[in-house]
Amino acid sequence: MREITKDSPYVAEVRGAGLYVGVEIVKDRETLEPDRLLTEDVINDMRDRRILINGTGPSANTLKIRPPLAFDSADVTRFLETFAEVAKNRL
Repeated sequence: MREITKDSPYVAEVRGAGLYVGVEIVKDRETLEPDRLLTEDVINDMRDRRILINGTGPSANTLKIRPPLAFDSADVTRFLETFAEVAKNRL
């Protein structure tokens, strides 16, 4: 996730532990102003591609990625490829 979003001006931070990951979406890395609408766009684009994630945090601008326990390496590949496609278009 860090590699996919490293050049994005809209990603303030990628954080997490294990399979639980949060991607904080902002309007600008300098101001760190939350961007709830862009976060919702990313969530909806992922949903359109049959991957469910949601937003969390006080401003609902952090992508919350919590895969199911039955998540295998093929699922990881599918998720990362799909997220990279969405990120390329949105982030």
